[in-house]
Amino acid sequence: PAALAEQLGGAAISTSDAQDALATLAALATGGGPGLAGTAGLPDASPAKRPRLDGVLEGVVKSYHTERGWGFIASASVSRDIYFKGQSLPEHLRAADVQGQAVRFTLVHTQDGKPQARDIQVRQEA
Repeated sequence: PAALAEQLGGAAISTSDAQDALATLAALATGGGPGLAGTAGLPDASPAKRPRLDGVLEGVVKSYHTERGWGFIASASVSRDIYFKGQSLPEHLRAADVQGQAVRFTLVHTQDGKPQARDIQVRQEA
């Protein structure tokens, strides 16, 4: 775990999140695996056109333009802002001001290498 935290730039990561990330990476390396039926690729997409799945991360919504339907997330795990489409938010939040909200999301890299957030969930503070 300490070596993994060092590779993540010192970011804190729970043991269960690390295990989930490692299981996802292992399954992807072998072409899929149990529980990854919908994430191994897009329908009818060649491997070259699939976004690269990097795992589940946490961050904060830096900006979101409801009228344009896109925004950016800042995450300590990624060195640049992460683009997202409004469709990646839960439907009830697509027209809401979510700037400053803590979120959990799936990070992918598009074919041109840009980070993009998908399946965004607003984190509930305890």
